[in-house]
Amino acid sequence: MLLLAGSGSRFGNRIPKQFLKLSGNPEPLFIQSLKRIASIVKADQCILVVHPDFINQPDFLEPLADYTISQPDISVEVISGGKTRHESFRKGTALINCAQEGALLVHDANRPFISQPFADSIQKNAASLSNHKPCLVPVIHLVDSVCRAKEDSVLEYPPREQLFRIQTPQMIFLPALGEALNKSWQNNQNTYPDEGSFMLAMGFPVFTYPGDIQNIKITYEADT
Repeated sequence: MLLLAGSGSRFGNRIPKQFLKLSGNPEPLFIQSLKRIASIVKADQCILVVHPDFINQPDFLEPLADYTISQPDISVEVISGGKTRHESFRKGTALINCAQEGALLVHDANRPFISQPFADSIQKNAASLSNHKPCLVPVIHLVDSVCRAKEDSVLEYPPREQLFRIQTPQMIFLPALGEALNKSWQNNQNTYPDEGSFMLAMGFPVFTYPGDIQNIKITYEADT
């Protein structure tokens, strides 16, 4: 599942960055990420969760058509995203058969820089998913000090050794995803920041695997 429903407001362009061609690349960012992640896991289904204002726009449809023509063996399905990341994720899961054994990988459309060592790690960890290890998230150590603050007052410095930055792709074992989705209908919370936090809230253990400092999420123009 590729998430490209964000507004991209921090990038400072009227068109969300996932639809832009950056750093001289002839393909928009979401196609770069789609090609890379699909090639790593040999996906047989790709779900694109798209910003509702752009789902019918040429900036999305034309490069997607070129991709589907070049990859006829991959089923590409498109669905309109929601107002939050979790709402977009939930909409995407409506297209998934959770009764089968397999893995769902959820990746940010704005993370195209997957190195080969990280790609190898993704393959290895996706294959390790099971009922005992239902969810995996990639993490990297913090290098800066962090604090909790209220307005302009520092409240505390949490131990940096226990804090990590979370990346994507985040991985979920499909049978566990089905159980988590069934449990979650009992509440209407749409504020989970990512898929790992959702699975943890539904009572499933979440494990980590090493992320990659090259796997940046393009957020600001300076990131390109």
